[in-house]
Amino acid sequence: MKKTSLMDRLRARKTPPKAAAAIAWYNPESWFKVKAVAEDPERFEATFEEWLIRAKRQLKTMEADGVRAIAVPVEANELMIWCSINGRSNYSESRAEYAMWKLSRARPVKG
Repeated sequence: MKKTSLMDRLRARKTPPKAAAAIAWYNPESWFKVKAVAEDPERFEATFEEWLIRAKRQLKTMEADGVRAIAVPVEANELMIWCSINGRSNYSESRAEYAMWKLSRARPVKG
């Protein structure tokens, strides 16, 4: 078995971690509920199945670009409460911000 050289080990330590991005991830019920009350329903695909195909493609593209894409489950009622508390409307930017907020609460912060 070949030993890893010192230079290879040092390079591995210098490799920066992948940036992480939250992707709002829906199940059919949450997708329908969020779209029904969205301020920008035109931003949604016509069907959940179309959305799922696009979302999976987006995850693959982000991973290929070196971004660690994390699918964050969207709970429709929780999203609406989050928007209300934070003075946001149900727009795509707010849904993305909600997903990042939810992701940040799920992962411990290293310090």
